[in-house]
Formats: sequence, structure tokens, C-alpha cells
Amino acid sequence: MENLFISVSLTLFMLSLITEKISNFIKLHVRSLAYKAGDVDGEKKRERKMQFLTGVIGIAVALVCNADFFMLISENSKIEPLTLLSFKGVVGCVITGLFLSQGSKFFHDLLNTVLYFKNMRKAIYNKQQIENDLLESSNNVNADSLLTAVTADQRQDDEDVNE
Repeated sequence: MENLFISVSLTLFMLSLITEKISNFIKLHVRSLAYKAGDVDGEKKRERKMQFLTGVIGIAVALVCNADFFMLISENSKIEPLTLLSFKGVVGCVITGLFLSQGSKFFHDLLNTVLYFKNMRKAIYNKQQIENDLLESSNNVNADSLLTAVTADQRQDDEDVNE
């Protein structure tokens, strides 16, 4: 299940980078979007235009790439070659496009969170395995023997937590 989350997050991250780059390109070449407005109302209007533009571009990228959200979260979790889309496929691409409009930072943070929990789960499993091995091999287990049994590679996860 966690591999599915990683795969979906990575796919959406890459597509959101494409969406972001296209949006920025258009923003730089359209004068009304390129410069901040002098007043608060004008700036809010510019931000709404940018959000709308990014949403449209996200949906277009999802449609062109056939990134149907329902297919992404299915068990095989892959983007199929472009074919005629069903109504459900179009809705799935619109949902994906709206997610893509949130930007790459959103998916980068999501991917980091998923990978962090995957590594934590692995570290907890490794620690439990070491403790079980020590208990099987010796009835006299103390803290020092546990510390020496943990390799430097396994202790590296603790450094990531403190950063």
C-alpha cells in the first residue's frame, strides 16, 4: 500500500512540475499576470486569474497525459497510453488536474511524509528484529548489548528525526 502512495505521489509531483513550468511561462509573457498590481483589489484579481490559469493548465496536462486519478490509485497505478476517454476518465483527469494546480511543493511535501513514515516503519521493524534475535541467542540481554547490536546504518534514521 505504501508503494502505491509513493508511486502516485511521485507521478503527481512530476506532472505538477510540468504544470508549474507552463503556468510560469505564461505568467511571464502575459503583462497583466507578470507584475503585481498596485492596489489590494488588483492583486487579488491577478491571483484569482493565476489560480484559474493554473487549474486549466493542470487539467490540460492531466488530459494530455491521460492521468486519470482513478487509474492512478488503482492497484496497477500507471498511466496508460492516450485513448478515447470515458466520462469517468475525463472526471478522473479533471480531479488530477485540480490536484496538479496545487503546485509541486504540495506533492514534494506529501512524498517526503510518505517516505519518512516508510523509513520509520522499517527502522522500528529492524529494531524489533534485533531485539528478538538477541533474546533468542541469550537470556542475559542488557542495554549495552542492544546498542552494540544496532549497526551504524540503522542508527542513521535517528539523525534524520533530530534535523
